[in-house]
Amino acid sequence: MLRVLNGRMVKTRKELSALMGEGVEAYVFLGGPRLPLGHVNAVLGSPFYVVTGKYDDIYVTKAARDLGRLLDARVLDLGRYHMVGIGGIDPHYCVSKALKLLSDIDTREVLVFSYLPAMNWCDLVPRLNVRAGLPELSDFIERVKPRLFVSLGSESCCKLSGGIKVITMSASDTYLDINLDSDLPSHDPGVLTV
Repeated sequence: MLRVLNGRMVKTRKELSALMGEGVEAYVFLGGPRLPLGHVNAVLGSPFYVVTGKYDDIYVTKAARDLGRLLDARVLDLGRYHMVGIGGIDPHYCVSKALKLLSDIDTREVLVFSYLPAMNWCDLVPRLNVRAGLPELSDFIERVKPRLFVSLGSESCCKLSGGIKVITMSASDTYLDINLDSDLPSHDPGVLTV
């Protein structure tokens, strides 16, 4: 199981400890957590990866890279799946590099984690009645056709189209669990099976 965490919601070691779960193989932070990554490394018993957010500074990127935990513009092999990160600091570069890295991979088994939503995929900001997603990410989804695309947005949303499941976590969501052991997509509160 993967646990996706909203990095901005993790501010203390105590909060991080409370978010540790049974059977979690890896943690993915959408946006850097608000505590030093060295502390995150010490607390978590499983590997973790960071997809940078638009509010993260160069120190988050450098620390994650130094620890080998930066997921931006990387493709990691998880066995049955490949995990890809599209960071919020330079999403255009991440999309371009990820497309090159994915050119030789069976993309039906790709899980994509992005700080920003894709345009027209769960990206509506209701109070402003505008779309906040990036068109490059929509193009990326159409070209790659990943099994799952998870991002942050203004509201929680789940959309299934053509075998692609798009999940947007709201700014107030703390985490989302993704069960990789099932072939049947389903969505229960707090747990997603892909």
